[in-house]
Amino acid sequence: MRVIDEQTAPAAVGVSACRGVGDVVRPGTGRSAREGVGSGTNAERASEGSAAVSYLAEAVSGWLGWAASAGLSGLSTQALLSELRAMETTRRRLEAIDVALVAELDNRAVASTVAARSTADLLSSMLHVSRAEARRRASAAGALGPRADVIGDALPPVVPELASALAAGEVSAEHVRVVLATLEKVPAELGAFVFEQAATTLTNAARSTNPRELGLTAQRLLDTVDSDGTVSRDAIVDRRRAVSLTPVSDGSWRLRGELTAGCGQLLWAFLDSRSAPRPSDESGRDERSAAQRMHDALDDAAGILARHRGPAESGAPATVLITASRDSLRSPGGVAIVEAGSGQPMPVASACHLADEAELAVVVSDARGAILNFGRARRIASRSQTLALITRDKGCTFPGCDAPPSWTQRHHIRAWRDGGTTDLNNLTLVCHYHHREFGPRGWTCRMIDGLPAWVPPRSIDPLRLPRFNRRVSAHPRC
Repeated sequence: MRVIDEQTAPAAVGVSACRGVGDVVRPGTGRSAREGVGSGTNAERASEGSAAVSYLAEAVSGWLGWAASAGLSGLSTQALLSELRAMETTRRRLEAIDVALVAELDNRAVASTVAARSTADLLSSMLHVSRAEARRRASAAGALGPRADVIGDALPPVVPELASALAAGEVSAEHVRVVLATLEKVPAELGAFVFEQAATTLTNAARSTNPRELGLTAQRLLDTVDSDGTVSRDAIVDRRRAVSLTPVSDGSWRLRGELTAGCGQLLWAFLDSRSAPRPSDESGRDERSAAQRMHDALDDAAGILARHRGPAESGAPATVLITASRDSLRSPGGVAIVEAGSGQPMPVASACHLADEAELAVVVSDARGAILNFGRARRIASRSQTLALITRDKGCTFPGCDAPPSWTQRHHIRAWRDGGTTDLNNLTLVCHYHHREFGPRGWTCRMIDGLPAWVPPRSIDPLRLPRFNRRVSAHPRC
């Protein structure tokens, strides 16, 4: 991207000419943004960075105005193609800016300060991008962004050559995705030299091929990277194992994965017999394709699994036995022994959290260890209560979280140890992360008109106005 002094810039406008996305004009200075950024105090550098973003936004507006006023129609075919190439280079370089921004967010652990589970979750929530896109950006930032060691000294990116190629506009975000996905599959046992050679080979290929052709090159590289057998084939396959199940906007789901030999054999043994053609009418012909029959067999498998272990039973451990003195149970900092665990002392609050989805058996003892009282209390929600919670809450109710019911725990809004009852008006579904983090982050939960609402700390909202998860507030109520 060039920066042109507006006092000397020619009248022509466009990315490949002067004023446009590729050419940012700094009013009346003749000084490039790149010359100013990176020198001076921290405040001066921050000011330069903000100014560069403003100049970029102005350049985009200027280019769009020029194009809207028939500027493109005045270009020759060759000039139009040059404009397109210049625009693509600029688009790619903007990805490098995104990498730097996301890497800084991650280095500062900003996500944890706003109760987001990860930098990717923060990006998805704040920028309204898909989870997949947010994960892609976070992955790219981790591999291509600036780093620092434990004492704060700067380190090069994990894949420096690819980072340089992106900053120069030589590769696209799609190229980056293919290269990083391939490098993840290079066995670590082969050492840093093989990893670096693979990164160089793939980056060079990305500069001159499209992402599909790069993918073919990447597969050939993986097939030959350990040709001498340094790492066993089983170890490579085990490293590549992965399954993803992603919802699609039309209500269907997209399944992708790579299974180990053992998992694949077990699944195939189940599906093969259930995917045989079945008569659909009197003619005895099955109109389904082989792929459709395999899908229906997998549907059968999911049904069998659900009948044996439904959502109401998922995650419920056995009865938890807690031993504590009467004073410890009453004290916020009291200590208890969880007999169902390691038998080591732990805070009473943590013990109750550990047993949050279980029946509790509480043994109260005196200083000598004599039992003063023994009681059982129903802390876990019943099956019917859990099904009602799933119907009402749809999943984790913390604002912005989209964890499904199967990822959640049943949370007592008024703590069970403080006298809270295991009733629907005192229960809500919360994912494991937010169940652990909402309290330390200053959030509280309360019921409003029969729905769980979350009250943020004053550091987030000085008025502390209650917030609802979109699924809770949006679904129809009878």
